[in-house]
Amino acid sequence: MPLLTPLGVVIGIIVGSSFSIVQPPRDGWISPTVTILFGFMTFSGALSMNIRDFVSTIRKPRDIIIFFLGSHVLLPLLTYHAASLIFSAETDIPIGFLLLFSTPTAVTGYVWSSIYKGHEPLSLTLIVIDTLLAPFVVPLTISLISGASVSIDSASMMMSLLWMVALPSILGMTLNQVTHGRVSDTVVHVLKPFGKVALLIVICLNVSRIAPDILAMTWADLPIAIVACIAVAVTFIVGRLLSLAGVSGQKDRNVSMTFAIGLRNISAAMVLSISFFPPRSAIPVICGIIVQQSICAIMGKLLFPVRQSPARKDTAIVKDTARIT
Repeated sequence: MPLLTPLGVVIGIIVGSSFSIVQPPRDGWISPTVTILFGFMTFSGALSMNIRDFVSTIRKPRDIIIFFLGSHVLLPLLTYHAASLIFSAETDIPIGFLLLFSTPTAVTGYVWSSIYKGHEPLSLTLIVIDTLLAPFVVPLTISLISGASVSIDSASMMMSLLWMVALPSILGMTLNQVTHGRVSDTVVHVLKPFGKVALLIVICLNVSRIAPDILAMTWADLPIAIVACIAVAVTFIVGRLLSLAGVSGQKDRNVSMTFAIGLRNISAAMVLSISFFPPRSAIPVICGIIVQQSICAIMGKLLFPVRQSPARKDTAIVKDTARIT
């Protein structure tokens, strides 16, 4: 994943600067293609989600409430107003940062949570709820926080998220439930490579549409990339602090909350920024897409260091002793 997204950006820039078919007025085919591919990715991820775990977890809503307050109130507010202060001369850039942190939590959060021994049912529940509510929550968050500073076609954005995220998730979960998990054990592994290819194509197509704007960037735009890197890292710290405030003493739930709040579905943010906002609003999103997974790997090691087991420590001591003697 850390290599796939930058590769997609590079290919997208090359395609966008070389072929007129991805530029207006001949780019009308891109939006429906991206919607289909993104829906496929969401469907593939949802095939691993279990409705039973989802129902049992929502009976304890405290974690869910804290997650939503952090993901759709605190972080969007902080990033938008911070970006508005830093980039006061450009209204499009703060909107890009707002999009970056208003989209639903990333499905990859479940993978990172599993790596660090998180609470898997909680991770899946947060992904499912946030994904299903995205068509309503994302346009509302952007409208309320940005106010009158930007014109938003909320209805079109809602329909886009419905087809890309909500409906494929429902279909995937239902299919997994009907087959009693068999589809998760068999089909998911087959679809995984195709999901990565779909992600690569989605990134390529969206970046290709704004390739001229990316190529027009100068060293004066470097602060946008720097702020994006800092903002992505800060979200994990905020997620960690909120998880401690809500589920202190339960490390597995802390892990799941941290990655759920810290990781955003930036691919969705890129689709929305290019479809509904001026081209330069996509610059912070693209910067975020390039660095998110790498920063996630770093923050995971810093926030949840893996402690060496006593057996491994003894083995290491024996090896060191043997080396000295």
